[in-house]
Amino acid sequence: MRKIFSTYDVDNEQLKNLLGEVMAGPPKLGLREQVLLCLTLVYADGTAVAFGAADTFTAAVDTDFDDSTALMVYTINAGINAVGDWGVADPELGKLSIRLDCNTATFKNKIGTTPVLPAYFELQSHDAGDPALAFKIKFDVTCTNLVDDNAALPDPSPAIDYYTAAQIDAMLPSYALKVGTSDIEITDATKGVILRTAGGDRVRITVVDTGAGVMAMSLTTL
Repeated sequence: MRKIFSTYDVDNEQLKNLLGEVMAGPPKLGLREQVLLCLTLVYADGTAVAFGAADTFTAAVDTDFDDSTALMVYTINAGINAVGDWGVADPELGKLSIRLDCNTATFKNKIGTTPVLPAYFELQSHDAGDPALAFKIKFDVTCTNLVDDNAALPDPSPAIDYYTAAQIDAMLPSYALKVGTSDIEITDATKGVILRTAGGDRVRITVVDTGAGVMAMSLTTL
């Protein structure tokens, strides 16, 4: 795995090398490579961008901002600060190790026969337990091609680790209606929520009208 060591000044949006000099060009990511980006995030005064120990991260590389298409590279939280990748990695000190799998079908398809392809690297972070975007950076990278590609099958295009709203809506059956932004209404009285016990039994929970406006929960073992 090839390692790239860089420091990113988040105030001036500058990527620097190990000598503290602004890099002459974007980092290069080669087709079929496995790259480990060892990134130190600092403010303009040199102090570290401190993250919480339980914060989560994602990283992506692509040529455009169309989120309906697969990304060239996508790294979920498990690929960031993985044990053993970079001994000094510590989110509380702004030091992150980020695995970048450039052996994907999307990388291959987008670079095609082009020798070099400009793209963007983006890192996002989320505070522990909060899905809202807390922090992000973006900088240019250069994707490079191979002269001798042995035509080995690339890894599948990276999957996003969440469903879009449209995908969720499409998975809902006809009797499950989305009400507002936070509720699901089941309109078929014979359907309900199914829970599984520790012993493996499955139980359906439904609501029964007992009369005079009194409702009761009904449990049915499946």
